[in-house]
Amino acid sequence: MNKRPATRAAKRGLTLLEVMIAVIIIGFGFVSLLSASARCLKVVKQAREFETARSLMERLKKEDPLQLDEVDGDEMQRGTFDEFRDYRWERELTLVGEESDRFYLVKTRVVWEADERKKKEEVVEYLHLPTAIKKKWIDEKAAND
Repeated sequence: MNKRPATRAAKRGLTLLEVMIAVIIIGFGFVSLLSASARCLKVVKQAREFETARSLMERLKKEDPLQLDEVDGDEMQRGTFDEFRDYRWERELTLVGEESDRFYLVKTRVVWEADERKKKEEVVEYLHLPTAIKKKWIDEKAAND
């Protein structure tokens, strides 16, 4: 019988260098997946914070509405939320134009701190108070009579 010596092409299996390269490639892929998932978790956390701020802003409109008859000039209102101690609210009223126009710029914002940064969600609206003008006119007329 004629036995042939085993040649390199006839050997089965991988060399140590090939295995090490494969492990390095798999390692880079695993690190990429971990960093991508960490970024996704951060985005989900930020979305949850902003959604909480929006729902608190809606709750503020219902529970502590702007008292139109008490508005007089520029004003700043502040408060906190009982269940969400990290969040607070601010409402800024700025008179636009003349006092008799009763036209206001209203900025309502919910502010919180996350990741050592101050964050806010803000709604800006203009408010015209013709009913307040009518009420004031009726009160002045009643006082003169």
